[in-house]
Amino acid sequence: MPPIHLSKPYRQLQSLQKAPKKLTRSRKHMQRHRRPFFCTFHWQERSEVQRFGSKDDWRRHEEHRHYQSEFYKCPGGPHESCRGAWALKSDFEKHLDEHHKAIVTSWTLLDGGINEDTKKDFFQRHHNGTDYVEDNFWCGFCAKLIAIPTEMTGRRGKEIRVNHVADHFHKEQKDIRLWVKYSVCNLAETSKALEVARTNYEREINLLDNELEILDQQRQLPPIKDIFGPVEPFSASSLGSSPVAPDFWICCECQHLAQNRPNFVYVMNLGKESECTSNEHPAHSRCPRCSIARSQFSNVL
Repeated sequence: MPPIHLSKPYRQLQSLQKAPKKLTRSRKHMQRHRRPFFCTFHWQERSEVQRFGSKDDWRRHEEHRHYQSEFYKCPGGPHESCRGAWALKSDFEKHLDEHHKAIVTSWTLLDGGINEDTKKDFFQRHHNGTDYVEDNFWCGFCAKLIAIPTEMTGRRGKEIRVNHVADHFHKEQKDIRLWVKYSVCNLAETSKALEVARTNYEREINLLDNELEILDQQRQLPPIKDIFGPVEPFSASSLGSSPVAPDFWICCECQHLAQNRPNFVYVMNLGKESECTSNEHPAHSRCPRCSIARSQFSNVL
């Protein structure tokens, strides 16, 4: 069977179809340099934040190096303790009994009994599951618990959490310093917590810019005139007069042309040149008529 030769338009179409793959490789390469993914565990306690160039590297690090234990998050209130989170359900119930009587009343029946379904639903909505595989996970960029659908619990719950946080890092290009920790956030003042994180982040960036500007000013060298004093302009007279007078000569043919042409310009030939360099007449060798003594020509100069 003879070989099939593709037409030029078809080859161009194939190259256009392959272009997005090349762009994807380039985008991934630049992402490796930017390292947009940050470790969300213990980043405030570390002097150097751990960063990753790919989503898979970041996910592998958090799953293998860190473990998120379960906790219960207060729905928010005016008390200082409402900022916290509780690892034990009994401690969370005690907090609700002390500071949130209205919530406890919502599942208490008239005869003193408890509506277990209402209570269970409330605790489930304010519970961060073990290692993000149960019912909710905490997002510091949203400053709230994100619900995991019932059919997605388990390993697929981790997928939802990874994709959600990775979108903040990669698509929105958020810095980890905008992350609000669940242990210090009051859910009744979510917008305030995010604003405080944004203000602290901008203040830190401004301080860093000021420090860099100061370093640049310190590294900048002063002008040369400040080091060596004022610079005097150069002039040929500062070199003094030359002890040797130059030897020039004018061709006799040029002198003849100058008599007939007032605007004619002489050609000054050096003494070592044997022929006139003017283009106004045929080549002429130096002769006794065009020789000019150095003493005579010095008056012309």
